Amino acid sequence: MNNDTNGMKVISLQAKNTMNLSAIEIIPEGNTIVLTGKNGAGKSNILKAMEFALSGKALAATPEPVKHGEKSGDIILDLGDIIVKRHFTNDTSTLKIANAEGMIFNSPQALLDKFRGNISFDPLEFAGLPEKQQKEILLGMIDLPIDLDELDTQRKQTYDQRTDVNRDIKRLEGQRDGIPNLPDVPDDEISAVDVMAEMQAATEQIAANNNIRNKLRAAVTQCSTLANDVRRVELELEDKKRELAVQEKFKIELDLATRTLIDPDLEVFKCKLEDVEQINAHVRKKNELKGICTQINDLKGVSLGLTVDMTAIDTLKTKTISEAGMPVVGLGFNESGVTFEEIPLSQRSSAEQRKISMSIGMAMNPDLKVLWLKDASLLDSDSIEDVKTMADENGYQIWLECVGEDKDVGIFIEGGAVVT
Repeated sequence: MNNDTNGMKVISLQAKNTMNLSAIEIIPEGNTIVLTGKNGAGKSNILKAMEFALSGKALAATPEPVKHGEKSGDIILDLGDIIVKRHFTNDTSTLKIANAEGMIFNSPQALLDKFRGNISFDPLEFAGLPEKQQKEILLGMIDLPIDLDELDTQRKQTYDQRTDVNRDIKRLEGQRDGIPNLPDVPDDEISAVDVMAEMQAATEQIAANNNIRNKLRAAVTQCSTLANDVRRVELELEDKKRELAVQEKFKIELDLATRTLIDPDLEVFKCKLEDVEQINAHVRKKNELKGICTQINDLKGVSLGLTVDMTAIDTLKTKTISEAGMPVVGLGFNESGVTFEEIPLSQRSSAEQRKISMSIGMAMNPDLKVLWLKDASLLDSDSIEDVKTMADENGYQIWLECVGEDKDVGIFIEGGAVVT
């Protein structure tokens, strides 16, 4: 078997009693083959015949693959390197594969599965599908180690959680901005009981100071009296002098003590008592402001962490897609669907979507280089030329299915047969 990197193409196709095909033989020429005919003529069944030859599963999935009124059908598909022969009824089928020299291959279906690709992939149909369906088809073509939908769900949950946190931050910032800054207010509330206790201590201090002052006045009076007694009582002079000396010393001590005495201002405490509630209200506001600022900082940390988680999810998704072996360089996904060079495929022009879809189809069929365009009638002449150019440049055989009645255009199919 030839492993030529150019890949295999359909050299000839023979189908007998397949769907509505009676007996046809098609030997395609060139890289672009046009099948034309009216609707229901059997053009699509030619593709089915190729699928039946290559896949027993495709055959089994069709309720009545044998033409109505017949008992069995046969398909011979010559791919150059190998010739595929399948005989089938509506219930069973047999497969035989040989090369050009007639050598028979064992395990024929396993051999076909290695290279048959997916010739049923229609680039035109793919380009017109909804974005979500395009994404599902493309995801089915590659082997991803993770579930991208689950990753998208996880990212959305993280995004919603961060939105809630940021909403709380905005609410708390509004509360914070509504509270005035009170730098001169103490951190703790003032107790009226404590202020009254301080006032009571100050009152007692004044009373003690007044007691000392009274003692001083009494000592002064006593000294004066004793001095008079000295003059009046000469006989008691010595005793009185000693007593006077004692009193003088005591007086000096008391005098020195009074010079350092400071009477607390009771008016301060009266004012302080009057301002206790206002000060405490400011303290409460200050503490509320501190609490809100703390919550804001904490929530900002949570929000930042969630942003980091979202970035990690996006990085993992990008890395997974980049390592997934996409069929076309530049192809990728986002939440909505398929992208090409990070631009949604749906935002590309019709011509670009068609070319990208053609490239996907070619990448899906690297060994069996055959593609089928079912609605080729919708293509204008420029688009047809683009298809032919891509077929020639990439060495692909592209079958165009067109609705028409001109028997001079391409291979004309009528009533399940080729009209020559």
